[in-house]
Amino acid sequence: MNLRIRKQAGFTLIEMIIVVLLLGILAMVIIPQITVSTGEARLNTLRTNLNTVRGAIELYYHQHNNTYPGAVKTDGTGAATVAADLPAAFIAQLTQYTQLNGQAAGDRSTLTAPIYGPYLKTADLPQNPYNESAGITCTRSVVPKSCFSDW
Repeated sequence: MNLRIRKQAGFTLIEMIIVVLLLGILAMVIIPQITVSTGEARLNTLRTNLNTVRGAIELYYHQHNNTYPGAVKTDGTGAATVAADLPAAFIAQLTQYTQLNGQAAGDRSTLTAPIYGPYLKTADLPQNPYNESAGITCTRSVVPKSCFSDW
């Protein structure tokens, strides 16, 4: 009987264990750095979004005779008094075309000159990167009326 031992190609168990251990060590070093980068990216996104909204509010305020967005109804007929009107007016007046009296419309042709805005290029406020919310809560006070985001 001619028995030959054939040499087989492949990895030994020891080689496989060493590779798995090396990959585990690399993962322990890299994963915390990725987590830190994600947190910094969220913080930078939040800062950028807040600066964008602040700039839009200030520009609206100066172009509309020192009136903040959300202070008047979206049809421009008077003060937004109902709690539901405040956030809707705030968002509409920042994201749509507006007239000096605060009347907001998505189409320029429905408004008369001068036409301002839109101050934000999206249909809604930017999202909070920490909770994915774009909601706001508006309060009325004597000076000034203000809206606060859920951020």
